[in-house]
Amino acid sequence: MRKTHPALHNYDKSTIQAKVVQETLILVRRQSGDQACICLYNFSDAMATYTVDEKYHTWQKNLDSCGQQWQNPEENSLLSGSTLPDEISIGNELTVHSWSMVMYSSKH
Repeated sequence: MRKTHPALHNYDKSTIQAKVVQETLILVRRQSGDQACICLYNFSDAMATYTVDEKYHTWQKNLDSCGQQWQNPEENSLLSGSTLPDEISIGNELTVHSWSMVMYSSKH
């Protein structure tokens, strides 16, 4: 994904922003031209919420560590896959699972 996504392929540190949303929820935003991505990292045993306030109108989910493809079938996991929507926009509230991350890309 790093090689094909423009925002991840750009190594200019001035295009990367990070902010603490909550004590254990970190938002990282990367940009390259008009392409951007946001990643939310929840470093907690509890779920965390984030209200989308990014400038682009619509965001498309690229990666969610709670997705079925990342689940270990040998474990008796309480997670049954991702509960986050595939598309989000300004004002949507996201609930990020404990010890997980999600990445969304701008959609024009």
